[in-house]
Amino acid sequence: MAQKSAKKLSMIFGSGIADELLPLGMIADAAAAMNYEVIIFVMGAGLFTFTKTPTLAYSAETSKIMPKIKSGMKKNNVAGWQEMLQEAKSLGTKIYACSQSAAIIGVNKKDLSKLIDDVICPSDFLIRSHGGELLFL
Repeated sequence: MAQKSAKKLSMIFGSGIADELLPLGMIADAAAAMNYEVIIFVMGAGLFTFTKTPTLAYSAETSKIMPKIKSGMKKNNVAGWQEMLQEAKSLGTKIYACSQSAAIIGVNKKDLSKLIDDVICPSDFLIRSHGGELLFL
């Protein structure tokens, strides 16, 4: 088992807009590589992007520049958000789905992506994230 880090970063991903997925992956991967304990809590409409058949909806602004983003990622050999999160997980990052959000939108653990480690309630997330930095994406 990995030794616990003194640095902790917890992130809440609650948006149904996929614009924040790349920043989520970048920050999680960088923090995990810097030996942070990283916890991601996926809730609300954000759960739709973490199902086995994800729904990815981009804002109008991001949709317009998506070809440039994809081209820049390819040119600079930048991994996609799922690969970044998988790398972060290999370094100890944990990704949890919100049980209340899952119940509201009608998804079960079996419906969720393999990136999700478990389904937990908000109070469990707060206990796990206590004492660290918190980002809301």
